Amino acid sequence: MLSNFTKNINCSIFQNPSGLCVPKRFLEVFVVDTKGNKHTVPFEDGDNLFESIQESGLDIIHGSCNGGIACGECVTLIPEDRKEDVSEQEEDEADCLEATGNKRKNARLACGMILDEDSKGIVFTIAPFDN
Repeated sequence: MLSNFTKNINCSIFQNPSGLCVPKRFLEVFVVDTKGNKHTVPFEDGDNLFESIQESGLDIIHGSCNGGIACGECVTLIPEDRKEDVSEQEEDEADCLEATGNKRKNARLACGMILDEDSKGIVFTIAPFDN
């Protein structure tokens, strides 16, 4: 039988499929910031990279659209050999990247990349943003 304490804990960071609180299974990617520092970023299957970075408490990426695939400020580089390990680029993301003038083939918006199990271990690099 569960104690009252166990029954009343906040399960917001836990999955609860059977009524019991169990830790969620987090996967990890790595992000190199504009100063060259490498950070570990946990994520859940289906999260986008921008939100995962923000939720991890790191202040290393910004976007005036708050991850809405509209400003082009969260340009992130993905290794060529790992491009298939994130979601495909949608038209709105491609249009936004084009509007920034970014010509790199491995550039993506952090808010446009959906991560899944195949994404674990990728080392992303945040591109500098020039206003």
